[in-house]
Amino acid sequence: MKPKLDKKILIVDDEEQLLKILTDQFENEGFTVLGAKNAKQGIDLAIKQQPDLMLIDVVMPETDGITMLKTLRLNPTTAKTPAIVLTNLSDPQTTADALAAGAYDHMVKTEWDIAALVKKVKEKLEIK
Repeated sequence: MKPKLDKKILIVDDEEQLLKILTDQFENEGFTVLGAKNAKQGIDLAIKQQPDLMLIDVVMPETDGITMLKTLRLNPTTAKTPAIVLTNLSDPQTTADALAAGAYDHMVKTEWDIAALVKKVKEKLEIK
């Protein structure tokens, strides 16, 4: 386990197994991880805990990740929090919607590995 970083990440994904894998990986990298299984939990945690970065799944029951991100962009507390959208959808429209909603990046789940995601998060948070 790496030394504790002074960085909080919010991971929002309704797939419990993936949420656990990502949580374990980022905790091993030294991050404090907040986990949410749906958009409502994610919005509440983001506003209350003010994470340094958010990883948000697009396809979730009730409220999708893009709608969640749009909601967070309206709140002054989370308006500028960097977000990476994670999705199984590789169509250009989903990418455009995610970027228009305020994500700085997106990753298609079938095309990335966890190491690449960790690297992208560390780059955005300027962690060496």
